[in-house]
Amino acid sequence: MKSWLFVFFLGLYIAPVFANDSAARLAAGGVILEKNEKIQLVSEDLMVSLDEVSVNYIFKNSSPTNVRLKMAFPLPGISAAQLSQYRSQKARKDPLVSFYTSVNGEPVNATEVVDILAPDGRVITDSFLREGLPLSLDSSIYERVAFNTEAVTGSAPFKQRLQNLGLLGPSGEPLWSVRVSYVWDIEFPAHSQLDVSHNYQPITGAFLLHQREAVNRLSDQYCADQVLLEKIRNLPVDVQASTFARELEYVLETAKGWAGPIEEFQLEVHLPDDQYRLASCWPSGLRRKSPTVFEFSASNYIPDENLSLALIPVPGNDEAYGSDPLSLVERIYQQPTPYFEAFYEPGVRRDFYTPETVAMIERKERCFRERYSMSHLDFDYIVPGNDGVFEDLDLRLVEETSEEAKVEVFLIIGSEPVRLEYFLKKISGQWLIHDTRMMQSSLRNDLSSPQC
Repeated sequence: MKSWLFVFFLGLYIAPVFANDSAARLAAGGVILEKNEKIQLVSEDLMVSLDEVSVNYIFKNSSPTNVRLKMAFPLPGISAAQLSQYRSQKARKDPLVSFYTSVNGEPVNATEVVDILAPDGRVITDSFLREGLPLSLDSSIYERVAFNTEAVTGSAPFKQRLQNLGLLGPSGEPLWSVRVSYVWDIEFPAHSQLDVSHNYQPITGAFLLHQREAVNRLSDQYCADQVLLEKIRNLPVDVQASTFARELEYVLETAKGWAGPIEEFQLEVHLPDDQYRLASCWPSGLRRKSPTVFEFSASNYIPDENLSLALIPVPGNDEAYGSDPLSLVERIYQQPTPYFEAFYEPGVRRDFYTPETVAMIERKERCFRERYSMSHLDFDYIVPGNDGVFEDLDLRLVEETSEEAKVEVFLIIGSEPVRLEYFLKKISGQWLIHDTRMMQSSLRNDLSSPQC
């Protein structure tokens, strides 16, 4: 059963976040995540999609003693208003999230722990209970009518208790949030490894493409490229009014609570079909593996930012990054403004450049930051000069084998003709730029020079 949340109110959207496992303790007032220095996260294999999230961990206890602790999988706060909207679309007794976990292949019964959050984010579960207010997600206070109808909310004193806690707005709207965590006991044997797996149907956020702020949200929050944004702007009004962009987040940073980095990390993002486009500002970058799968992998990985994704269905979207060498280069030279983000933006460049060249760019960027306090390189090998203005663009595929290709770019800058040569390689079925040359200069030579 799909557990999606569609929000039909203009201007209202939610983007629930799911998290990596963490060590935790239960205290008065809720779940408290703790750091553990004895257990290492050997590997994490994570798959994220709109229908399902699955994650497989291998943990290792290198210490000479068994380690017993509570493990927690915390969801973020969901506003009471959003919970009300979601509950109106689900059967009353269905769980908020169908969460399944196992250890070494054996099912584990996780306990659902509910915390109440004040508008400022403080945990006020104890205060909520002291006022005699229910924690149950099935309570009538999460029925939409309950916020504005005296008969459902109960007597005036009951409503007054919510007001005393600052949890009702001027019009009686609910201001609190609910945070749900799944908690279970686990024991890590000395000098041993444990396999821990989770599987669940996520709640996803959604917003309509015809909303006035939709394009800005995709650009500002998800770094959507101009090609995609222009496609959305050009969609018929009736298509925009019936098409939802979907939002999904996954909290990776909680993995820093274990001893050391994640030794081997593997991530895949699956799109529903090839009509969907993916947008994300995630700095580690996602590389297209196939028309519907993006991936990222790393060794000794320390997650510094959580994963935030937008999945956008674009009817007639038959364009894939790197489907052929010429179209990849054409995407860079869009007019009137070249797509410089292909080189400068970490979350974008992996769709255009080979992993080896990306690594060289990132090393050079670190050098520029440390030595010159510059956030970007001062060259790009896309358009020579400082203003990015050119005329009379001409692109030609001049060589192509099963694994390598060369594309020549001719343009006029000022009154001077300029010729660039793009050398591409095919990696896992995707064409990517390996080097760019102009006259006697080469991108890779400049990137590998010892001077910043």
